[in-house]
Amino acid sequence: MGSPTKARPGMADIKTMSGKADQRHLSYRSYFKLGALEIQRMRKLKEREAAMSRIDNIDRCLNRIDHELTELRNQLNSCTDTLQKKDLQNTSQPESLVNNGLRIDY
Repeated sequence: MGSPTKARPGMADIKTMSGKADQRHLSYRSYFKLGALEIQRMRKLKEREAAMSRIDNIDRCLNRIDHELTELRNQLNSCTDTLQKKDLQNTSQPESLVNNGLRIDY
């Protein structure tokens, strides 16, 4: 009879530190999360500032357009008022006094 053989050690027999570290005591993870959140907050603030500046630019353009629209409408109103006054003056004068040279009726 031969000598009894010993079982060879396998992967299960290797001693490791896994599972022994308490997650509460790993402060570097908390610091890493803090840093990542601060960077994300900073990026979002920059993004917000850029969006607000774009909105301000759009508002300025809209105000400029509205101002031009009101100016053009005022000009058109004044022009139509003067044209209406001229029409009233022309119709109030008798046709015999108006000497245009060539008269075309449509």
